[in-house]
Amino acid sequence: MTDTTATHSDVAVAAESRTPTAYSETQSEQAQCLIASTADPRSLRSMIRLRLSDGLEAAVREELEAIQRDNAPASYEQILESLQLMAERKGVDLPSEKALEMDLRVLHTLPADLFKRAFVIVWAEHKWPRMPEVGDFVAAVRDELAERRTKRRRAEGVLKAIEEVRSEPPPGPPPTAEQWSRLRAALGV
Repeated sequence: MTDTTATHSDVAVAAESRTPTAYSETQSEQAQCLIASTADPRSLRSMIRLRLSDGLEAAVREELEAIQRDNAPASYEQILESLQLMAERKGVDLPSEKALEMDLRVLHTLPADLFKRAFVIVWAEHKWPRMPEVGDFVAAVRDELAERRTKRRRAEGVLKAIEEVRSEPPPGPPPTAEQWSRLRAALGV
């Protein structure tokens, strides 16, 4: 498994090397960099302030929608058919109706493509003359599942940070020379 996370400096360098003017591939790349970033929320907001545009927000929203589409679960029917096929192949009975219902609920939390991958892995590796446990399927794709959940949380965090930056009041004008003088006098400098 390769580490695809970017550090704060990686994101800053990558984002500073681009100067988008409207929503573009570059903003999509910036959105992906921000989502992959491991920066703390304060640093993330600072990076967003430097690059905020409507296009960047749209790109992050698009990335989040793609993540959600990629994580769509397998249908209950698809899962049930797969379990029936497994039981037939292993020469065992399916669990009771209530136990099967619980298995279906848990397996339905897996994205469809990860369920298919888990099924193939369990099909190839399961040796005992019994139905595989739900945990066998989950364990087969545990790392990929964790990566996807982390990516989704990060994308949601970037979107939240964008919304927080947008809701901040605009910065005021810089202090005038007279205001600096009064501040220095008040501080005794």
